Amino acid sequence: MTITGSPDLAAYDGFVSSDPIPLLEGSVWNGVVPYYASSNEATLRFLLAVPDAGISGDQALITMYTSGSATQWLIRYDDSSGNLKVQSYDADGGVLLDTGFIAFPTKGLKLRVSLDLEQNGSNIDWVISTLEPGAPSGLTFNGTLNSHTFGRVNRVVVAPGGSVFDTAIGHVSVQATITSVHDLGPQLAGYDGETAGRRIERLCDEESIPFSSVGDLDDSTKMGAQRTDTLLNLLTEAAESDLGILYEPRTALGLSYRTRLSLYNQSAGVELDYEAGHLAPPLEPIDDDQAARNDITVTRRDGSSARASLDTGPLSTADPPLGVGRYSDQVTINVQSDGDLPNQAYWRLHLGTVDEARYPQVSMDLSSPGVSGDSGLTQDIIDMDIGDRLTIENQPAWLPPDLISQIVYGFSERMAPYDWDITVNCTPESPWQVAEYGTARYGTEYSTLSTSANSSTTSLSVATSKGPFWTTAPSDMPMDIVVGGERMTVTAISGASSPQTVTVTRSVNGVAKSHVSGSAVKLFTPAVRAF
Repeated sequence: MTITGSPDLAAYDGFVSSDPIPLLEGSVWNGVVPYYASSNEATLRFLLAVPDAGISGDQALITMYTSGSATQWLIRYDDSSGNLKVQSYDADGGVLLDTGFIAFPTKGLKLRVSLDLEQNGSNIDWVISTLEPGAPSGLTFNGTLNSHTFGRVNRVVVAPGGSVFDTAIGHVSVQATITSVHDLGPQLAGYDGETAGRRIERLCDEESIPFSSVGDLDDSTKMGAQRTDTLLNLLTEAAESDLGILYEPRTALGLSYRTRLSLYNQSAGVELDYEAGHLAPPLEPIDDDQAARNDITVTRRDGSSARASLDTGPLSTADPPLGVGRYSDQVTINVQSDGDLPNQAYWRLHLGTVDEARYPQVSMDLSSPGVSGDSGLTQDIIDMDIGDRLTIENQPAWLPPDLISQIVYGFSERMAPYDWDITVNCTPESPWQVAEYGTARYGTEYSTLSTSANSSTTSLSVATSKGPFWTTAPSDMPMDIVVGGERMTVTAISGASSPQTVTVTRSVNGVAKSHVSGSAVKLFTPAVRAF
């Protein structure tokens, strides 16, 4: 129930207790409890923050007035120990109960304090409890006041003596039914440890926003405590901390969230064939630096930071032509632990150093014969949404020969009586291909051809200058490698020292060329460890 009141004893209307009230000298706050039918139960709860130095003197923190024979219930503070006690008085001011000060530490703590009363025949069972934010359990003390009643609660007074200084008391509530002091446990802790997906789901539910999701919301990044902020900022903060996608779904009003893990190793939702006429022109890759980030610093709100940078390679911080120069980025996220930051930094670095062209626009005309004649493809395109994987094969000769694989990040649609055009905005999907235990292979950055090879050679001499050599186990074959843009399938490897002999099938991707000694030899799809 809502308590109305005023910081002035002369007025009892127009004030709703919500935020903690900093109590200054002479301050007294009164709250009137609206009439309700007596239920033989009552609970008084409030938040309390006592400074490290404590409160001077033996002070009454709060008084609850009831209509029974035990008309006053006080929670008092002890100057010397910072402990609490419960007192009860009758209408004439006679002491009915005095527990003495109980070991309830309060100095420098933020607490939820609860006083529960239950009429048990002719007696009153009482319980006082305190709970710290995020704690799995709290402190409690109980007893019985015999031969008295408490009726119903009609008024609450905060700092009745007017001498409780530099202390915050607020969120005062009275309940006609006793519940666990943990009933607001997650809220009290600011939902610390809540996963990003569940936070987005809860916030949407609280604001009556229709919500859908892709992926396991429980298997997303654990968040730190939720701060006071706008709904949009809180939703965005959760999505950015998990590195998933928050979006408006195409087919429903509301919001949807796609977890980061749901983007890993996707099967293609839409498989397009250029030669079959599945695409509308143009199909133009862009090799720009829009998403380039090779020096990342990630900071946890109220925590530490972690930094990751790529210092060698074509997209490294090295000056051209050895790299692209420094592209730095600094982000602040609200994750639960500083231990999350290194993985956050290195994954963002991984996404920001993809050496691959992007396709900012891929267009499809659902009325074209190539699409309209294939009902399955038509339905796949209609069902496609943000975060889905799209592939294109049999692309024209002027484009790279390997399968084009993209993640959909945006849509535009044009509908006419006889036309339905859909254009999607894309980014490369390859960084979301991550290692799976037992099947993924790790490659090396230190292997090169030790001799040149012409366009038809099927036996390569491969030298490894650092780290382990290539596997020679027949059970590990076949696997694909890339040399100078040509994809080859390895069928056998021999040799226990460098150089090794590698038997290959050439021109797997349609590229056939000669290669000079010193050309880099790499796995086609080396394992990437996800976080």
